[in-house]
Amino acid sequence: MTKFENIDLSLESSLQVYFFDRLSELNQKMAPPLTPEMIYYSAKIMDKFGDPQKLFEKREGRVSQKILGTKLLEANNLEPIKRKRVLKDIGDTALFMTGYFTDNLNRKIVDVSYYQELGKVAYKNVVFV
Repeated sequence: MTKFENIDLSLESSLQVYFFDRLSELNQKMAPPLTPEMIYYSAKIMDKFGDPQKLFEKREGRVSQKILGTKLLEANNLEPIKRKRVLKDIGDTALFMTGYFTDNLNRKIVDVSYYQELGKVAYKNVVFV
């Protein structure tokens, strides 16, 4: 018996497919379950942030964590196409952070509810661009 015989391997074509399958399994246990579109979008966001560089941005030649509140304020001064892209990124980042880093955020001065509200405002404003 080899050391690899007891390992359960999952071969997926992409992270998005993997996350969609796992979220769909979890969703079956929820009452009421989320829509397939919500599961799809959540899997898409998780896939996007599978690249940790997506949580950061370059400002003045330096890599730093995205400051979502500042980005939200700055978005108002952008042309509509770019504003929509920035607002969607703010919403996606906030959604990912509140889902994945909940415990960490709740230990900070700015807790998870701050990021939830930022995400809501950003997503709501995407509709009006």
